Amino acid sequence: MKCMEAYNWIDEFFIEKGHLFLKILNSRWDSAWKVVDDLVDFLRSYGIGKWARILDLGCGNGRFSIALASRGYRVIGIDISPIYIADAWRKAGIYGVLDRVSFQVGNVLDIDRFFPRGYFDSTLLIWTTIIGYYGSKEYDRRILEKIRSVTRDNGYLFILWTTNYDLISTRKSMCGISNYIDDIDEEFVLVEKPSFDHVKAILESTWIFYRKRDRDLIYFDEVKIKLKLYTLHEIVELAEKSGWKLEAAYHSIKDKSPYKPGKSGFNIVFKAI
Repeated sequence: MKCMEAYNWIDEFFIEKGHLFLKILNSRWDSAWKVVDDLVDFLRSYGIGKWARILDLGCGNGRFSIALASRGYRVIGIDISPIYIADAWRKAGIYGVLDRVSFQVGNVLDIDRFFPRGYFDSTLLIWTTIIGYYGSKEYDRRILEKIRSVTRDNGYLFILWTTNYDLISTRKSMCGISNYIDDIDEEFVLVEKPSFDHVKAILESTWIFYRKRDRDLIYFDEVKIKLKLYTLHEIVELAEKSGWKLEAAYHSIKDKSPYKPGKSGFNIVFKAI
């Protein structure tokens, strides 16, 4: 399909060159553990206790799945990247949570083939994952329908720490779109070069990896991403067409302060109807 062909960056980014983004995931591993207490409190506020069966969709190498499992939750993580899933299994063994967490390689568009209808009590989409990857409202509506299929009636979908149109457009209007430098680890530095088309609501970014050599940086490799961004109104409209009802939108899950357009990412809660 044309849309899928246009967005073949997904295979390159997460599969063919997945080892590059794995460096980012590992560099942010500790930060996931620092926020998981807030996440657990947030889930409990919606009645999602340790008995719940949770789907972590686009789980990467499992940092949130494993952190939740360490708190007693039962979690299944799915990601399109075999590299990330292999690392997630390894880390689950290291942290001793193999009895409460499992991982599977899979595409979000196939999840209703993997699990029966209503199998999960809640689904997590954390850290700007999956929604917007294919650059099409139609694809994102289908994705939300697939998630609804495997989430029980009155279950929840949590879209957390996710970038959006209001946030990026506000930043662009106030200070432009700047390059970012991330000192990943002792070996690599990442330079992000983003651009934003506010008419098409497309955020593109080239991620260039440099290897450190003494005081020099040596070009190593690069990958590109391309995301469609949504306003709150747009994502709610898509969700409502896919069997979900908006429960709340927050600026912060810690204090449940309300969503602030242009000042915060998405922390949205939908309920399956």
